[in-house]
Amino acid sequence: MKKIFFLIMLLIMGGVIGNVARSEAATIVWKGYTWNVRNDGVSSPGYGTWSSNNILCPDPNGYLTFKVTNPTGKQPVGCEMYSQKAGWGYGTYTVVVEGDLTALHKNIVFGGLFPFFYGTPYIEFDVCETSKWDNDYPNVIILHAMQFGTYYQRLKAMQTKDIPADTVQTHRLIWQPGKATFDSFIGEGTGGTNYFHTEITQDVPVPGSEVVVFNMWTYCGTAVPDATDLAAPETSVIIRDFKFTPGTTTTPTTTTKTKGKRRR
Repeated sequence: MKKIFFLIMLLIMGGVIGNVARSEAATIVWKGYTWNVRNDGVSSPGYGTWSSNNILCPDPNGYLTFKVTNPTGKQPVGCEMYSQKAGWGYGTYTVVVEGDLTALHKNIVFGGLFPFFYGTPYIEFDVCETSKWDNDYPNVIILHAMQFGTYYQRLKAMQTKDIPADTVQTHRLIWQPGKATFDSFIGEGTGGTNYFHTEITQDVPVPGSEVVVFNMWTYCGTAVPDATDLAAPETSVIIRDFKFTPGTTTTPTTTTKTKGKRRR
């Protein structure tokens, strides 16, 4: 297993990254759950606006389409939805995604699936977040990450990998007491090649009032986006499926603590 990096994040600005208390003017019923869909101006994460029109309702196959649009060529528009259900807790979270994510523009972030709680302890499990992060990486990477602590001072345990070009992939989080396990598979379902496996057994938070969030947005590595950032092109990713299987509160019989490397 590759080394897991631990990043301390000191947040000074008042904006809330991933805060789910936001304007909502639409809902989607999908996979047995009701989801609030975000409509918002320029606000975090990223530097774009947000529109409920950028999530296309389930097609005849039951698939959702997430889009970043840019009708003016100078102001990207992202999308996000989050569950009305809160307090999902321990269990298995699985998502099936379709699209050539290796072709993502340098500024576009497919946030994918992440259980999230803006409280104490802060909780965020990034199951399949994918981007080049404004060319911070030479190739598009997928990350398995867990953020914990408090919003203004939190740690991030993270492992990254170049995402393969396979257009259909399945990503899974198993959240247990004292352990978070991430897996990414080629194809639909967990029977394909497991190309990325991460286990975290240190500082794993207990459940709070977390919701499940999916989003797609734009990121720049500087305080002010430049013309290439603002010109991020229209891009879409299909979310085929989402499943949640509740877990138990039994503590695992064995755990192995990961050794972390502090990272800027």
